[in-house]
Amino acid sequence: MFGFRKKNKEPINPPKEIDVKSFDEFLLPIDGPNKDLNFAIKSGGKKIAGVINKLTLDFQLVSSVDAKDITKQLLLLAANVDLKEKKSNQLLAAIGKFLLKVSSSTPGANFVFKEWTERLISADFSDRSQSQIAFQWIMLFNQKDGSAISPQCLRQVFDESQTILVEIYDKILQSFDSQAAYRDNKGEQPGYKLLEVFACTYFYHSNKSYKHYESLILDSVSRNIIFGNGFILSVLQRSENHPEIMAELLDLYVCASIDENHDGMAWTLFLDLFDVETTKPKDLSTIVEKMEPKIDSWSISQKSFAIEWLYLGRDSHKCKRLLVKSKGARKLATILTQEGNTNYINELKTLLNEKLEPEYTLPSGGEDQFIDINIKLMVINELMYIRKTLTPAFDIYEFAKEYDHREISVTGYEIIPEALDYMRGISIPQELLSTIKELRYDASEEIYGNLSPFWDGEDDIFEASSLSDLDKLNNLESIGEFSEKLVSEFSSLLENNNIQVQ
Repeated sequence: MFGFRKKNKEPINPPKEIDVKSFDEFLLPIDGPNKDLNFAIKSGGKKIAGVINKLTLDFQLVSSVDAKDITKQLLLLAANVDLKEKKSNQLLAAIGKFLLKVSSSTPGANFVFKEWTERLISADFSDRSQSQIAFQWIMLFNQKDGSAISPQCLRQVFDESQTILVEIYDKILQSFDSQAAYRDNKGEQPGYKLLEVFACTYFYHSNKSYKHYESLILDSVSRNIIFGNGFILSVLQRSENHPEIMAELLDLYVCASIDENHDGMAWTLFLDLFDVETTKPKDLSTIVEKMEPKIDSWSISQKSFAIEWLYLGRDSHKCKRLLVKSKGARKLATILTQEGNTNYINELKTLLNEKLEPEYTLPSGGEDQFIDINIKLMVINELMYIRKTLTPAFDIYEFAKEYDHREISVTGYEIIPEALDYMRGISIPQELLSTIKELRYDASEEIYGNLSPFWDGEDDIFEASSLSDLDKLNNLESIGEFSEKLVSEFSSLLENNNIQVQ
């Protein structure tokens, strides 16, 4: 098993001081300093969330002493929220946003974190009622939907308090196998779901992915194969230990031959394993390397299961293209088909034995049509994305899927060479060139996002260096947003062709 938890040598700061109190002490009645909030809570009115939201908006008017008292009051309120009530989620969200506002300063973040963890540490998670209240406290910090941003001060406190967080994680394990550990707005939930909620909260407010966190997740999956969700998987995929973690997860899922109808992270992992945006080719190579000794111990049926869901779940054309473009996918397929005689093994082996050569062909014939590629890009943008007369429209994401000479990632900041070669090769008919009457340079145009998806427009990489190609646009009347130096250099050409500069 993934041994980080026992072998971890990463320095972890000691836990902050925690007052040891009984769980019941945190449920004693509290009167806070704000009269409107006190009245709303005591009257049980529907305006409690509104009062809390107003306190959050006007937080600069709340003294630090009052903020602490209100924090304790709201933690008690959260414990008493009835999730069967229609607007209970809005109330918990309002409380959570106030606590995050308090946490926007270092003293506030330390105070809120201390109060929150003291309550969770005091809970007996084998007790259904205490697990329910603890869930509602955890949800106060579960703003992973982006409705409230985690303050940097709070993130720092989370990062410095790993020992406490691991202790809470271990305590929640008391309810892991319970069939009804708590209730949310969807009904009764098992204990492992409570651990999922905490795991999401744990990382959402952290700047790092710690080795012991990763080990805790893997231990939880080994306890219950359907533990986990997409958020937790995305956290693990960003880890420095990503290849080793993914290999461990794949081994767990294949050995369990997990049912496709089950929740968890298996099916997302199977689908994303060969996705270059999720798993870089270098990481995939390492994953395959880590998988090889594990595959040696798999049964023939387990290998068939892996082949079915990693490869043959796609149509044969997509599967073949994957084997052509991805060295990692091809190597893993070869390992999986080394022995055995099942339909899935034989089908994949047949695909591997076919002539695996790239099929995608870039456009050609237009490489010499323009001297300056950046002028050509402006022309293509006008015809392809604005007028929509030059078809088909090029989409970088679809192109990356179809292109099979290599794996292309569309998450970088550099120009994708093959995308630029695609544009170079397009031969634009003269009748389309004749329709252009105005040409302007605008860094925000769609074509540039299809060449360099994360380009910010701050450099001159797409600015023209020559205007000599303008004579190919025989009906061009005006140009705009070109440099004065370039316009001056080609002033004769502009005058001879009656092209206005705007």
